[in-house]
Amino acid sequence: MRTRVSKRLLWLMLVPPTVLIATAFAYRYGMTHIEGTPRTFLEALEWASETLTTTGYGRDARWQHPGMILFVIGVQFLGVVLVYMLVPLLLLPMLESRFEQRLPHRAPRGLRDHIVILHHTAAVDGLVATLDRLAIPTLVVMDREDRARTLREQGPEALHVVYGAPIERLLDGLALDAARAVIADGDDEQNAALVLALRSHGYDGPLLALASDPHHRRVMALAGATDVLTPRHALAATLADLTSHRIHPRITGIEALGGQLEMAEMRVTPESPLADRTLAEAQLGRDTGVVIIGQWRDGRLHPAGPEGAALRLTPRTMLIALGTRAALARLADSLHPGDTRRSGPILVVGAGEVGRHLVQLLRAAGEPVQVIDRTAADDVDLVGDIRDPATLAATDLDAARGVVLAVDSDQATLFATLLIREQASQVPLVARVNAAENVGAIRRAGADVALSISQVAGQMLSRCLLDPDEARQVEMVDPQLTIIAVDASPWAGRTLAELDLRAESSCSVVAIERVDALLVGAQVRADLRLAAGDRLHLCGAAQAIETLRRRLAERARGRRAASWA
Repeated sequence: MRTRVSKRLLWLMLVPPTVLIATAFAYRYGMTHIEGTPRTFLEALEWASETLTTTGYGRDARWQHPGMILFVIGVQFLGVVLVYMLVPLLLLPMLESRFEQRLPHRAPRGLRDHIVILHHTAAVDGLVATLDRLAIPTLVVMDREDRARTLREQGPEALHVVYGAPIERLLDGLALDAARAVIADGDDEQNAALVLALRSHGYDGPLLALASDPHHRRVMALAGATDVLTPRHALAATLADLTSHRIHPRITGIEALGGQLEMAEMRVTPESPLADRTLAEAQLGRDTGVVIIGQWRDGRLHPAGPEGAALRLTPRTMLIALGTRAALARLADSLHPGDTRRSGPILVVGAGEVGRHLVQLLRAAGEPVQVIDRTAADDVDLVGDIRDPATLAATDLDAARGVVLAVDSDQATLFATLLIREQASQVPLVARVNAAENVGAIRRAGADVALSISQVAGQMLSRCLLDPDEARQVEMVDPQLTIIAVDASPWAGRTLAELDLRAESSCSVVAIERVDALLVGAQVRADLRLAAGDRLHLCGAAQAIETLRRRLAERARGRRAASWA
């Protein structure tokens, strides 16, 4: 920053005087040899100053020779251009740089038990959001000032940003001895160098590195990385899980919430016998032992809410269900008796790094795959742009078991989603997304599932960095809907009706986990009396859940204070 300010100041000090003196000499020469009325240098300098600053003229205001008149007009325009160039290009940036808040080069004093992230890409956005929800301090170190300022302005309020280049020079000020772990999130060469520098500096704690090329994992491990993760390949594996029945069961998106309780997303097809019926009419909770907490429709999450029985199972939506694995399997059978999947190939659009690995996984599982890409290659079956009507017409979308969009551009993914949905509204469609903020738009365009690299990398990093209790304390389904598990021991002996958490926090008890049983859906009755050791799984809007967490923490502190007294 100081170097740029010094350069601007130097230009500001040199350019105006140079132009002023040069113009004065030129005017003096013109007045002597062209106009025939000589001027001293000071008189010429005064005229040049009056003209270039556009303040007006004193003695010299008229000229006779055409050449002199043209010269004066040129200098007048030069003065106007010079003012408009110096102010925005040199003066204003220098003032902004001088008075804007400087980015720190060290961690805040007293920072402890924090996660240090060296560099910052979209891959760690999901982890940063998770750490913010869990109130775990995060320190991001960046070597580009513009990106550091953007992150500081747009990131979570509790996120600490440190700037400096090269990053290796800042290691002494990152409080590494008190850090929980360090993540290297640059390119592969930067990460290898940072890992080696950290180990040479004496840091011996957990050190994770992200790699774009799996062949570089061994190099980073040799440099001293505790774990080396490849988020792009993990994204491809997740897309394969979501697409292939052979790789993963029909119940897609299962994430363990602790104990036997699991969550799944299930597609409601127009052919499903339960399509267009309400939850009350379908009696899903009673017949299958699950609870439906919401559904994806038109790219938006519609929570079941207190009147969940009236939620209608609209075709081409994704249900979000909680229950045991066996109960979720029964729900899948109710939605799709037998196997209603098509027998055609899985269409994979995009043969980049993610697409290639995805195709390898699908073919290794014995899935028929058709690959479409704009560039010819050995594994590409159809060369063309999926956005081109001719290419789209050459694919048999109606017979396809599913479509996976694995292209590199989110704009191309959005456009292709709209085209595919227009031609084949029934085909399951899974989209790979680069920027997490584009997930909602691509879902609204018609994708059944849109998955970003930040979601996948965030889950991978969370498993490596967080304790099991922390990892399952908050499970974010969507920014509008959150599930948490809380210890019910403080409420032992009280019924759910007496507790009335919905009236207090607008949160619903969707399941109760006991030592010897798991109660889900219709089994969670208002007259059920809680016992010591029970765990309540609560579902509600993110803001409501956060409010409830604060209240529970305040009550816990109050109980501890009372016991000490």
